[in-house]
Amino acid sequence: MEDTIRWGYFGGFTPNEETSALSPCRAFSFERRAIRGDTLLMTCSQELEACEEGVSAGDVANALGHPDVVAALAAAPVLYGRDARPVDGSLFRIQVDDAVVDVGYECGEAPDCVPIPDGVAALVGVLRTLTQEQLARQTCGAVTTP
Repeated sequence: MEDTIRWGYFGGFTPNEETSALSPCRAFSFERRAIRGDTLLMTCSQELEACEEGVSAGDVANALGHPDVVAALAAAPVLYGRDARPVDGSLFRIQVDDAVVDVGYECGEAPDCVPIPDGVAALVGVLRTLTQEQLARQTCGAVTTP
């Protein structure tokens, strides 16, 4: 990985915003901020372990290299899927440098909805899993919501 990647849910009627990040040097970080007042509530950072069983920095780099993801980042800003923010939904936001890719819900019958490419859906899955795994580790474990 050459660039820092950030991700998390964006929108919805929630009091907090959570953002995860992975730097090129395998440093994972997590922040929880209050939306009102932009107050930092919790933060943690830790290195990904070289031999851990879960999602690795290499897995993220491979997912970022998928042709669907490369095309999405080149087309950014872009929205795939149905945007449910007007009715308390949220988008999964992926940001690499200034490129922002938002991923909503499956299109279903929604008009003018751009289906989520398989590679982008796979990247979302990898990033969600990485956040869950890292928050379960001892250093970041105290950050999870009780």
